[in-house]
Formats: sequence, C-alpha cells, structure tokens
Amino acid sequence: MAYEHESNLTGAYDRAPQFPLWDSVLNREGKIGQAAEMVEAQTILQRKIRSIGNLVARDGDRVEGADIIIDVAAQTVTLIAGKLYVAGRVLDAPAAVLTDVPMTGAVHIGVRLLKTYVTELEEPALLGLMPGSLSEGEAGAARVVFALAWGFSGDGGEGDLYSVYLLKDGVAIDQTPPPNLTGINAQLAIYDFDANGNYIVSGCSVSALGKDGADQVFSIAEGVANIKGQKRTRYAALRHRETESFDLFRIPTEVHTFGTNPTIVTLNHGPIATIREVLVEKEVTETVVRGGTPNGSDALTNTGVTAILEVKQGATTYATPADYTKAGDLVSWAAGGAEPATGSSYTVKYRYLGIVSATDITQPPSPSPAASMAGKSRSTMTSSCRASTCSAWIATAIQST
Repeated sequence: MAYEHESNLTGAYDRAPQFPLWDSVLNREGKIGQAAEMVEAQTILQRKIRSIGNLVARDGDRVEGADIIIDVAAQTVTLIAGKLYVAGRVLDAPAAVLTDVPMTGAVHIGVRLLKTYVTELEEPALLGLMPGSLSEGEAGAARVVFALAWGFSGDGGEGDLYSVYLLKDGVAIDQTPPPNLTGINAQLAIYDFDANGNYIVSGCSVSALGKDGADQVFSIAEGVANIKGQKRTRYAALRHRETESFDLFRIPTEVHTFGTNPTIVTLNHGPIATIREVLVEKEVTETVVRGGTPNGSDALTNTGVTAILEVKQGATTYATPADYTKAGDLVSWAAGGAEPATGSSYTVKYRYLGIVSATDITQPPSPSPAASMAGKSRSTMTSSCRASTCSAWIATAIQST
C-alpha cells in the first residue's frame, strides 16, 4: 500500500511528505478518523516549526557547549557535550572522541541525526494505562526518538553530516562561543560590515615562516576577527600555505656593454622569469664579389646590418658616401665614385644584429641578477622577471670577432 511511514512500522502511514502544500488537517463530524491523520498533523506542524527555525539558525549551529579540542599529533578530536540546532530542533549532543581524523586539508566535524522508533516491545510503558478501559494493556502509538552522533567528513558514516566545525590542516576555523545562530548573525553582519568592513578584534597576527616547495607558508595567530560581518574565533594558530606567484611586467630594453666572450652581464632589473630574446651586435669582416652591374649593389651574407665600417680592396680603401653607401643589407655603389672591377673580390667590415642564447641565469639575493651569455660583439637581451619587478631586459655590448 502507498504512503507507508518511513519507520516501516505496521499500520503507520503518512501522506504529508508527498503533499508539501498541505497546511493543516481538518477533521469532520460524522467521518471516521484515521491514525494517519494524526501523524500527518504532526508532520505538517514540524515542517512549519522547522521553516521558522531555519530563519534564525542553520543545521549544526551551537546553542550551548559542544566545544572542540584537537590533538593534531594523535589525530583525535574531543567534543564536549552540548546542544545543537538540527532539523528544526535543539538536540543534546553527547561528549565524544573521534579518532583517525585527517589533519591535512579541509575536514568537516559535525553530527548525524539518528532516528529510532520505540514501541511497546521496547518500552512496556507505552501499553494502555487507563484501568478498565478497552485500551488498558493494549499496544498504542509508537514514539520517535532523535539523537545525535558526532562524525567527520569521510568517516564512512551513514546519513547526512551536519557540519559544526571546519578544520583546516588540523585547526578549527571558527570557535565562536554559543549561542552562535546563523540567521541572527546574518542580520547583524549586514550592519557591522557596512559600517566597519573587515577588522581584527584581537590577535590574528601574521608571521612569514618561509618557503616550502612552491608555497610560501604563513602562521596566523589565534584571535578574533569580524569577516564580512561574521565573528570568527580561533583558539589556536593556523598555518596558511599560498602558492608563490608573481606580478610580471615587461622591461622593453636594457643596454649593456659586452666584455670578454663569454661575458656576465649584471642587470638593472630583476629577478628574471623569462628571457624573451638576446640580441648581439656583431662585427665581422666578409669577402664580397663585385656584381656585374656598374653602380649596382652587392649583398652581404648576414641580415640586420647596422653599419658598414670599412670597404677595402688590396691597398685601396673606399670612402663613404663618395664611393658607396649602406642600403639595408647591401653595399650600394650607386654614388658613382670609385668601385671594384666587375667580378673582383673585396672585403667589407660591418656590424649586424644576431640572436644568441644565454648560457646561464643566476638569481643572487642582491637586487641585480646576472645573466651569463656566450656571444660576439654587441648583444641585446630581452626577458621577463621572476619576482614582482622586471619582465624584459636588453643587454648590449661590442666585441670584434
């Protein structure tokens, strides 16, 4: 038959859970009463009480006691007896000791609602009491008993866990003493936050413990703080790990003189996150064959030519701009002056920009990190920085090949 009560007791029915819009039970004269109607009247009433209670508190709010003691080394959590708001009721929470509680990451400590049903078989006092009546000594209605059992997220327990405490790496995030009712606090929080913002009431000093792997580790002392208007109380220091990340910005150019080859260039900005490019202005002497067109141009082997320093053929040194000029990466003889004979060889000393790679990057504690480069002549180095300062730089040097 449909509408059996969740207790599965024989003869117990409840239609109210499947009809959430029902507001009351209306008994009528001349109609046969049903035990189910009495059950449904209670279900509807409990639903109303809970909806009002939830405006003031949330499941797991502490009303009295229920303090927590954490032993990180032993991985135990001790709970003191108290009273909690759960499922629209204020219920007694027993004292308990939880073992094998994870002390890393986020763990919820809370209670589960245990519901049992008592009949005359478990409690003879439920048999009919009125002497001489038809109900004397006869079985009647059963009783519903609620109890709370402590547990933690991931403990394998059955049923919903109503969170009371949140542990982060073995520290309870909020231990504000009861009564600590969410609904009331939410109303007060609006005015407190609008007027004062976030603030520390006492303690909560932050100390840097240093770097551990990729994280910076901080210790936040015990104390009281109002965050978003909500009072948060901790009786133990909390360690906080923050993955180290940096603000990057680009240094468009940084110019340096190239010394010996290889050379170490100490930068003006740093430390470095990424080297974008290392450009070296190199100086080279190259043999070129004069083309077949008078007053024409001859191509140089390298691109990015910045300057032609000298053009010679034997004992003859040609002048610029009377004899030749630089036209991009070409030697132009369009000036109409002296020029080598067609098909003859001559030498050109010139400078050009070439890309090289940094062989090593060091990050000393000083504000000027150094980059070691192997290259020739003038170099330009562009990079990003690894801390909160630089992102790109240029180093320039001059050296003959």
